[in-house]
Amino acid sequence: MRELVVTENITVDGVIDMAKGWFDPAGPPGVDTSDLQQVLREQGAASDALLLGRQTFEDFRGYWPLQTDDTTGITDYLNQVAKYVVSSTLQDPEWENTTVLRGDPIEEVRALKAMPGDLDITATGSMQLVTALVASGLVDEYRLFVYPFVAGEGQRLFADATELGALRLVEAQSYRSGVVQLRYRPCGRTTPCEPLPSRDSVPGRTLPDQGNLGLCSLGLPRAPASLIGGSRWRPAVAGPAVVTVRAAAVQLLALGAVPGGQRSAVAGSTLSPSTG
Repeated sequence: MRELVVTENITVDGVIDMAKGWFDPAGPPGVDTSDLQQVLREQGAASDALLLGRQTFEDFRGYWPLQTDDTTGITDYLNQVAKYVVSSTLQDPEWENTTVLRGDPIEEVRALKAMPGDLDITATGSMQLVTALVASGLVDEYRLFVYPFVAGEGQRLFADATELGALRLVEAQSYRSGVVQLRYRPCGRTTPCEPLPSRDSVPGRTLPDQGNLGLCSLGLPRAPASLIGGSRWRPAVAGPAVVTVRAAAVQLLALGAVPGGQRSAVAGSTLSPSTG
């Protein structure tokens, strides 16, 4: 079965709507985002299907095809990739390579995952659709591009994800712009996080040095108290990036992935002009 990857731009406090203007699809003026753009191109090459809600689809359609001088490659990617828009009312999508999914969203996505193929299905933006996908258990991986901004209010990705449970961190990567990518895979609400493989056992993946920690959202199991107290946890990333366990724990709290009763234990559309 094909994998469904949810990719979202997100603030430090877990907000994915962009009402506060914290995301610019062209990138902040004067800031080198070439390293981030390269990662987005690589992830795009590993995905041949883009899954969107109607609002995000229309936002994309009204913005990216008009960017005739786009140097990021996003316009070309969106024009040629197979796009699936979930809508019971949209008639003519008016964008090449677009299929409208008119049935039950969860069943439509389940059927999409069952289609032949080895590449990822990517969902981004599309807040209502992604919320339903999170609750359905169909998501295989979350790729969160965390922007150094505190919104204070707004739609949170995991606000209602009461059944999601544990997440395993498989990659943490910082970029020159200050954005940090966090990749998580669900472990299950009652299933403990398995120990991470060694860095050498997964070619092309950036994995934490402390593979036996099994970091997840339910209280960082097996992590020594000294780590939660703020000592440094260094993922194998290029450059000077240092991620602390305390920061990872705070991020999980902000995303709403830790049940309220367990918060004391850890206290201490990447392509999108919008996420509607």
